[in-house]
Amino acid sequence: MAEPTPPPADEPVERLLTTPDLAGVAEILAALPVPPGTRATGTVTAVDADAVTYALPDDGPAVRVPRDQLAAAPMIGSEQPLYVERIDDEGVVHGHLGKAARLALWDRLVEAQREGAELEGEVISLHNGGVNVDLLGLKAHCPRRQLDLSPGQQPAALLGERLAFRVFQFDARKGNLVLTRRATRAAEVEPEGEPLAEGQVRAGVVKTLTHFGAFVTVAPGVDGLLPVSEMSWGRLGHPRELVAVGDHLQVMVLSFDPDKQKVRLGLKQLTEDPWVDAIPGAYQPGMVVKGKVTKITNFGVFVELEDDLEGLLHISELADHKIENPQDVVAIDEELEVKILRVDIDDRKIGLSLK
Repeated sequence: MAEPTPPPADEPVERLLTTPDLAGVAEILAALPVPPGTRATGTVTAVDADAVTYALPDDGPAVRVPRDQLAAAPMIGSEQPLYVERIDDEGVVHGHLGKAARLALWDRLVEAQREGAELEGEVISLHNGGVNVDLLGLKAHCPRRQLDLSPGQQPAALLGERLAFRVFQFDARKGNLVLTRRATRAAEVEPEGEPLAEGQVRAGVVKTLTHFGAFVTVAPGVDGLLPVSEMSWGRLGHPRELVAVGDHLQVMVLSFDPDKQKVRLGLKQLTEDPWVDAIPGAYQPGMVVKGKVTKITNFGVFVELEDDLEGLLHISELADHKIENPQDVVAIDEELEVKILRVDIDDRKIGLSLK
């Protein structure tokens, strides 16, 4: 029996729901007065009890925004950034102010990270060895080794202070914003179009992710491999913990084979190795610090001191008496106060004790 023929759909939104091929969908979207996802500045033309109406530039369609998105009624003629959320079955364009503001904020953070610009934030609490920061209304984290503390200074001394920070890592999808107060290594970004060469710093865009790294487009038709081992001085389980497809990055060209067009890239090389100065300065033998148990083995316990930094609490340092099983003393995710026994810069290890 033949399939029933769907009734004709005159409205663009209805036709989207009944169009089977992508080319048809693209054609319909192109015919819409303004595509969903559009960001623009709208001018207030009307205010009523339920909604505020905005006019878009270049004789664009009217956009309605629910009145409850605004704390107070705006003035006729005032301008605000808008995000076009959807077009309903009657062709009415609906906008969202909060999404427009959030996307603008993300743009600012991405740009600040790209340029190494400083942003001011207030230290609001202690967390995981570092501090939490109110930055542009967002909650961010600055690990202890990124605080650039002076010798003997503790993170608690920064509470309530307004300080200059740089964006170290930003993942809008996860809402993860990591800051640093340490200066990034000075490096000139090579202008687009310049031939590739080892040691250059290039602007690139993440093209694809694999379990062993990310491929980054650094020149027209040229993709370089950014291995997971060259992404961070800390430990990463998968590249997606740090980067995502479409991210804009500055990367260093570690090696380049012009004959095979093979490029190896690095990201961590644009920041200081924390084991050279930051970690030895922040963690010194004899200090007592807080940490969280992340892994228990038959020879001891791994304790997270801050993001991407763990110390080993050897079984012999769990108690004054002999311990057969570390699980008899500690549990996963348990918060501990541990004493630092040693900081081994060459092997990148920190020894801890509960005694």
